[in-house]
Amino acid sequence: MDTLKKNYNSENFILLGRPYEQKETIELIVSIYKNNHPDFFEGERNSFIFELRYTEPFEKQFTELKRLQGLAAKYAGRRNEFQGYIIINLSSYLNHCDDHYFKLILYFLMDMNETWKYIFLIDNKNEKSAKELVSKVLQLFIIDNIPCKVIEEKKEKNMIKIVHSICEAKRMRCTDSVIFFFIDLLCHHFSEEAVSQLITIISWNSNECVNMKLIDKLVSNPNSMIRYMLNKRELDELNQVIESNKEKEKYEETRS
Repeated sequence: MDTLKKNYNSENFILLGRPYEQKETIELIVSIYKNNHPDFFEGERNSFIFELRYTEPFEKQFTELKRLQGLAAKYAGRRNEFQGYIIINLSSYLNHCDDHYFKLILYFLMDMNETWKYIFLIDNKNEKSAKELVSKVLQLFIIDNIPCKVIEEKKEKNMIKIVHSICEAKRMRCTDSVIFFFIDLLCHHFSEEAVSQLITIISWNSNECVNMKLIDKLVSNPNSMIRYMLNKRELDELNQVIESNKEKEKYEETRS
């Protein structure tokens, strides 16, 4: 799963875990995206849930697309079209990821990605089946250059909450790439205290929305406080994560 997680950006997400216990993570994802893209959302709500029902391959009628479009029209309200996040539970297709109807709905979702962003829920009680379903989604999305990040409940759920809470406490607005830059640092075994200190120093240097260019500038400055906080190994790791996230941010800019 770690290999899959490297191919992510911050528009669409796959949450691996118990689907009905993901509310907090979903709310954080939508909140972060809205803070950075307030003009994107249009409709009566920022997101809605869609339970994708399994349809047998021999069934001639596949009604899930019409049902999804009907819900999107309902939540568009007076707007012409709903724009926001759709939370889609894909768990009914565990062990059925090669079915024609599953591919059909994924291709439709890919076509709608300029208007809709997705948070896919996949129950990972059976790790093998869950991994196969995740792989199928990522394979198709990568073909169309659509970014998608995998979040495993146990490993990253608390990290999102930690970073979001620290940034909020410092009143620091960030691009999506910066949020996940700090999460990457936690994944690279930086302590919560070290990440908090980094956020504090960065917040002192900008009243605007913080992006990866600013962080790169601060870290590369030989007089920066950050360089005195870290040892050589930590500084090398920090620079590696910065380079990785700068590439992701460039990709975001080309799609905006």
